[in-house]
Amino acid sequence: MSADLRRCALDFEFTVANELDVDLDSYFETFDPATPIAAGNAATRLEFRRADDDFFELSIDGHLAFRTLDLAVLLHQTIWEITRRAVDAVPNCVVLHAAVVVLDGTQVLVSGPSGAGKSTLTAALLALGSVYLTDEAVVVERNGRLGAIVRRPIQLSAHSLAMLGLDDVVPLRLPDGSGYLPIPPHARRPGDDEAIAIVTLEGQAGPLTIRRPRRSELAAGLVRESFADHALSQHGLEIVKELSTRCVHIALSGGSVTERANAVSILVQTP
Repeated sequence: MSADLRRCALDFEFTVANELDVDLDSYFETFDPATPIAAGNAATRLEFRRADDDFFELSIDGHLAFRTLDLAVLLHQTIWEITRRAVDAVPNCVVLHAAVVVLDGTQVLVSGPSGAGKSTLTAALLALGSVYLTDEAVVVERNGRLGAIVRRPIQLSAHSLAMLGLDDVVPLRLPDGSGYLPIPPHARRPGDDEAIAIVTLEGQAGPLTIRRPRRSELAAGLVRESFADHALSQHGLEIVKELSTRCVHIALSGGSVTERANAVSILVQTP
């Protein structure tokens, strides 16, 4: 682990006050928000409660940070608050909003805009035997290597759960029908000797289309999916360019999640 990643180590204390109508224990027992805590770091305290007016509230270090009537929105906001703090603690790396699994010895980074199907494809790749790294944020280090920064249970819509046949294995189910899959117990950091493949999702409508974008197009797309402005600096652009030059990559649009997962499997098995 690089010095930059050691500096981004964070620790969190979770407290649930009052009854929230769902069991959050299974969610936070598997929530691994950052790299292991560095010695001397103070824990960030996150407290959930249901107020008398039926609002769900999130407090951070004793200060009210967010209120909503929707528990799913509360959890989404919590993930964002954790991610933002982790990203802010990484000064010299680019952090991408992406999923990463390891399949057949290859780190597969799944990128694309919100709603493109990253989490659904991630769950499908796990069903093929891949190793989970992150479904939220990944660090791109100076040498173009990947390092997971936020490992969290995978959020899937009710449609995705039904499509993948996972309705009965979700420990945390929300009132809107969506749910969170637990992180597999063998989650780990990427290996330095593993190859990297990037899959960019471009849309869900129509039949499956596979294309190989130019490396300049790939790098520009990764910059768009970065969390921090320093990805737009010359240093950040060089980091993303280094990643794009050392990986195989495809762009997928349309098709079923099974077709997409099979395309990724073929990609990582092709010399």
